[in-house]
Amino acid sequence: MKKSNAILIESLSRKEYHENLREIVRTIEKLGNKHQDFIDSHINLYTVEETAKIFKVSRRTLFNWGRNKILTPICIGRRVYFRKEDVKELIMRNEQK
Repeated sequence: MKKSNAILIESLSRKEYHENLREIVRTIEKLGNKHQDFIDSHINLYTVEETAKIFKVSRRTLFNWGRNKILTPICIGRRVYFRKEDVKELIMRNEQK
């Protein structure tokens, strides 16, 4: 029987989530950039450009938000991403004001 590498995300702490995500990215990076479309469609992250477009702000504003703990960036290698769940939560918080 083939061993499954599935991870139950709901049961992970934020730190465990990031550690597992980094491991996934390291594995995919070993496969080369030809799999970038697969990564983009299967990992629940937005790029800086996508996030800036959603909020209609500049890249600099996003980095300031990260520094001020408004929206936590995830750095994977030289790339910076934002969790889709965090983006959604920030939108919901601002709609409630």
